[in-house]
Amino acid sequence: MAGISRNAAERVDEIKQQALARAARQPRQVVAMAKVIAEIMEEMHGGRWSIDINHKTKFVMIAQDDFGRGTIRPKHGEAV
Repeated sequence: MAGISRNAAERVDEIKQQALARAARQPRQVVAMAKVIAEIMEEMHGGRWSIDINHKTKFVMIAQDDFGRGTIRPKHGEAV
């Protein structure tokens, strides 16, 4: 890198590597978080829940697989 000190160039390279490593972890973190939400929804409402993550459209959907089959079990006195 012309015009900057060797230490600065090394620091820039280090920051780039950290950013690349963080970017590589992020999709796995999104999946892990979505799984946690799906598990909580299953505990709350019953049934099976699926996860659809589309990074191109920046959309995450967590939906009950068997919705409408009578598997929703609200706790006594709670609305669905």
